[in-house]
Amino acid sequence: MIGTGLLWVGWLGFNGGSALGANSRAVFAITATHLAASSGALTWMFLEWWTRGKPSVLGMITGAVAGLGTITPASGFVLPWHGVIIGVIAGAVCFWACTWLKRRLGYDDSLDVFGVHGIGGATGTLLTGVFAVAALSASPDTPGSSGLLEGNPRQVLIQLYGVVAVLIWSGALTYILLKVIAFLIPLRVSQQHEIEGLDVTQHGEALQ
Repeated sequence: MIGTGLLWVGWLGFNGGSALGANSRAVFAITATHLAASSGALTWMFLEWWTRGKPSVLGMITGAVAGLGTITPASGFVLPWHGVIIGVIAGAVCFWACTWLKRRLGYDDSLDVFGVHGIGGATGTLLTGVFAVAALSASPDTPGSSGLLEGNPRQVLIQLYGVVAVLIWSGALTYILLKVIAFLIPLRVSQQHEIEGLDVTQHGEALQ
């Protein structure tokens, strides 16, 4: 809870500071960020309540981080009420990724970094192309970037191109780096060591 609180407050400065000035665009970015985190937390809570019978604090703070990560590409380009919608989508999509998709693909992700930040970031990047409001990013030199709701469906394709480019670039480099590391040292510990816990088997933590 403390860590998420620190992230939440810091994220307001992160997204608001991207406007490079204390202006109305920064205010919109901060407000949309806060609302996305709030709606992401509530959405995750209700989904967990529905599927597991009760919500959890861990689920709520994970939903909040999902909302923060998903609104980040769009902050400064969308209105505050768009942040609410993006947060709801973030909570639902990231919940699905951290539960069903993770079990389906069987990948290791103890902290759900891919499910929250990877899936959330890609979703937010695509939703920027949907909700972008030209007036927010307009300047005396440029007309601003409009999205699908303002009659510019091409922006969604541009955002999709960015997602695919990042996926290929980061995926390929990660694969190469892991192969190099695997050539030098094992990438995985034994199943028994996983069961015992890595703090004990790998780091020598003493149990009193």
